[in-house]
Formats: sequence, C-alpha cells, structure tokens
Amino acid sequence: CSNTFSIKNDGPGDSVVVELSGYLTESLDSGAHLDIYFVLRDLEILSLADVRQLEGVRFVLDGMNNYGMIDDWWQILTPGVSVHRGGVGELSVKSVKEITNVTIGGSGSNSYHPLVVSGTFQFSIAHPPKRVDVRKGRFDFKFYREHLILLQ
Repeated sequence: CSNTFSIKNDGPGDSVVVELSGYLTESLDSGAHLDIYFVLRDLEILSLADVRQLEGVRFVLDGMNNYGMIDDWWQILTPGVSVHRGGVGELSVKSVKEITNVTIGGSGSNSYHPLVVSGTFQFSIAHPPKRVDVRKGRFDFKFYREHLILLQ
C-alpha cells in the first residue's frame, strides 16, 4: 500500500493505532484499496519527538494487546469479510529521520522538520474459513505533524 501513514492516540497512555492506507500495487487485485492497522497498547505518541524515539523499536504482535488488522472494504481477501483482526507477528520501525532541508511553518518555535519513517511488518490472521498472511510488508513514508492525531 502507498498513500497515507498516520498515528492516532486512542487516549492518554492507552494505545496508539498506526495506519497505513493505500492501494495494492501488485497481484491480480492491483488497484484495490486496503487499510492496514497496528494497534499498540500502553503507548502514547504525542509529538514528533515521540515518533523519533520509535527508531529501532520492534513491536511483537500477540493478537490481543498488540495486533495487526486489515480493513478490506472491497472484500478481495475473503468474500463477505471486510475486517480482519487479531494479527500475530511483528512491526519494526527501522528508521526515523528528519528531513532537515525542509521546514514547515516558517521560522520560530512552531516550525518543524517533517520525518521519513521506514520499517517492516509481517503478520497472520486466522480468520475462518481462510487464513490471511502478510509475509513481507514494508513502509517508507513522509510524516508531517498532521499525521499525528490526538483523540482525547
């Protein structure tokens, strides 16, 4: 998928949801829209500085507290099923780098440099009658302040 990358805070210290939203670019279903989510409990990301601290962090997806999820509104993975929850596997944030030659917001204390956030993921969802396996996923997104959503 390639389109949007955002981090949503569910509540103070409760959890965050990392969202990758876009379109399949390979396979017979190329062009189909998919949203991939990672729900990460007991985590709070309130600023770009918090995002930078994710560099090198590996999240174990146990299927209950931390898990992968797929919204498949076109139902291409399993006909009749649009939401797949409980993914078991891992999400790794490999790199978080500032784009230092770009400044958003002009000069002053409210200005900032956007980030490039890169990583990998893999997970499986046992969803009868079919198992969904994401064997190798990777992301490489520009991350701006508006991609950090605080739902409080």
